[in-house]
Amino acid sequence: MKCLIPNRKRSLLIVSLLLALSLLLTTGVGAAGGGIAGGAGATPYGGGPVPGGPGFVVLRGIDFKPYPSSYTTFTYDGVAIYNSGATWTYFVATLPIPNGVTINQMVAYYYDNDAGVNLGLDLFPLPLFANTGSTMASLSSSGANSSIIYGATSAISTPLVNLATTSYALQAYMPPSVNVKLVGVRIDYGYSVSLPVIKR
Repeated sequence: MKCLIPNRKRSLLIVSLLLALSLLLTTGVGAAGGGIAGGAGATPYGGGPVPGGPGFVVLRGIDFKPYPSSYTTFTYDGVAIYNSGATWTYFVATLPIPNGVTINQMVAYYYDNDAGVNLGLDLFPLPLFANTGSTMASLSSSGANSSIIYGATSAISTPLVNLATTSYALQAYMPPSVNVKLVGVRIDYGYSVSLPVIKR
């Protein structure tokens, strides 16, 4: 039986396909770093998907819990969370992300219609041999907007995920305001692909 594609051409075709797949998996569209509202990347919700990826982990406001747990004055508004108490407080959520990927950007979706206070969001690596960690990425809101908006940063320190020694968490620092709500957070990541040597 005659082969439709000679061996040498077939090998070149396989290598070309693997290279194309590698480029597809490791290329993501970056976003401007810095603050959220009023800065680069801030736009009313509904303008289409925010560029990024190729992999995604998405958490909603309802995934966040108060820290410390004794703080009980918070409210879920649909899938968003806001601080209904009288003092600033933290809300945290663990990040279920695959091992070995590289974090490309952090995207926050939020409502901030209070010009006097801002929402802060941090991404932390938490070494398994410690109970605290240093900040990998940060965002904060500013100004006031009557729509749900988003902001993104691609300024990620130590972006390679290593679950053998580290877990990861998001922390929101929220003012006591019904007009500041965390709607969701998206963490974009990519894969490092090593192509095997193809031998004839």
